[in-house]
Amino acid sequence: WGEKAGGGGAKSERERALLAQIKQLEGQLAKEKHKKKEAAKAVAPSETRKRLVVCTQWLPYQVERTASGELRVLPSPARYVAGYATIKRLDVQWVGVLYNVTLSAEEQPVARRLLEPFSCFPVFIEEEQLHFAEEIAAEVLWPLFHYIPLSMLDADIDMVHKRWEGYTALNTRFRDTVLELAPLHTDLVWVHDYYLMLLPQMLREARPKMRIGWFLHTPFPSLEVFRTLPMRKEILSGLLAADLLGFHIYDYSRHFLHACTQLMGS
Repeated sequence: WGEKAGGGGAKSERERALLAQIKQLEGQLAKEKHKKKEAAKAVAPSETRKRLVVCTQWLPYQVERTASGELRVLPSPARYVAGYATIKRLDVQWVGVLYNVTLSAEEQPVARRLLEPFSCFPVFIEEEQLHFAEEIAAEVLWPLFHYIPLSMLDADIDMVHKRWEGYTALNTRFRDTVLELAPLHTDLVWVHDYYLMLLPQMLREARPKMRIGWFLHTPFPSLEVFRTLPMRKEILSGLLAADLLGFHIYDYSRHFLHACTQLMGS
């Protein structure tokens, strides 16, 4: 009986030792879990939060050249910026052209570095191409979308064709700048207005799973007016690549759908 009792005591010792090892391992595992949680908290918000990439004609911050020749950043008077400031669950980044300033090739990297802390990423394009794009937007698209046909403007079909290259180039430069930001499929790219109606399709062709929205800040005209635009199909194709299209009122969205069914055959 004494031997059996002694054997039982040895067994109890082994069990206690085993339990101690298990507790030790459990403690180490708990520490590792805690370290992982702390590491996850330490990750920068820009790496874990979804992004909203806003594409608009002009950046909300301007770059100007001082009397000494240095570049500095100034806030833009654009009113729409305040609306995006209320968005807390997304990291907002801006893509756009610098207003009223021409930078040399050597100054462009400097401007990029100055604007990056403001989450702004400039689109650089040749001055002539930008001028052509602005002519298409200001002298053709804006009047037409407000029911002023080409026949009542100085612009004619030949002028539209000649300037269209600049409009396409502007949209292409926007696409390239957005892609440089390496957007994830969970990010949202939000495109603004009639300056960038080709951009949704360009982005879709480059990144088929990209989430793309577009909003028009003017009326969208009736079919009778819109069909007078020489590049009407290119514009509709560009917009139809977006996941979401926004218009001010129902009538404008109805005009757009009517144009699609009549001009695109669907």
